[in-house]
Amino acid sequence: MSGQALVEFEDVNKFFGQTHVLKDINLQVAPQEVAVIIGPSGSGKSTLLRCTNRLEEIRSGEIRLDGEPISAPDANVNRLRQRVGMVFQSFNLFPHMTALENIMLGPTEVKGVPEAKARERAESLIEQVGLEGQANSYPTELSGGQQQRVAIARALAMDPQVMLFDEVTSALDPELVGEVLDVMKDLATGGMTMLVVSHEMGFAREVGDTITLMSDGHIAEQTRAEEFFDQPRTERGKEFLSRLL
Repeated sequence: MSGQALVEFEDVNKFFGQTHVLKDINLQVAPQEVAVIIGPSGSGKSTLLRCTNRLEEIRSGEIRLDGEPISAPDANVNRLRQRVGMVFQSFNLFPHMTALENIMLGPTEVKGVPEAKARERAESLIEQVGLEGQANSYPTELSGGQQQRVAIARALAMDPQVMLFDEVTSALDPELVGEVLDVMKDLATGGMTMLVVSHEMGFAREVGDTITLMSDGHIAEQTRAEEFFDQPRTERGKEFLSRLL
């Protein structure tokens, strides 16, 4: 990769108590790259994402965003989370707020954006994620796929440099998965830097620039997406693909 990475992990280790869950992780994500992180359950994928925006603290090593150490104890966590958007498996929307209000909340409360400007941006994002006509709907009135698209719009409303997606389709009915993946494809086409933990191999192959295969807390293989699916380099990669495909 040419130029400076936007997100960098250098020798990152993470423990839960005595359990070593991330082991010497080295990972670089270039600007506008879609980095897809795959692997079996319990391999450390979600923990890696959660360390990226300080929902989890690392034991050693360093994580940098645009060259700035963000894992340091004195790093400004609130500022970091404005720069790194995250979408979770569960939608985490405020049930007493409409879709529009959920999207406006971060910009108005955290960034101090004037309400009229935040509303205009939220309305534009609702259109971008294909939810025209749903601005005044409450989460309970929306399908899972629609709620997840509101969650994506809410993260985008903060104008992040990087978007993290943690298994965002795994709680959805199969027929709703496509509508969420379509929004993510559009973001990728628009040049958003993305770290995506996913079991959706079709998406990984079509949209991913790089594949990082994790196994037991290690990075088992890291390569361009087309290479991984056509000719994995490692036995672990071959074994993982043969079970899936």
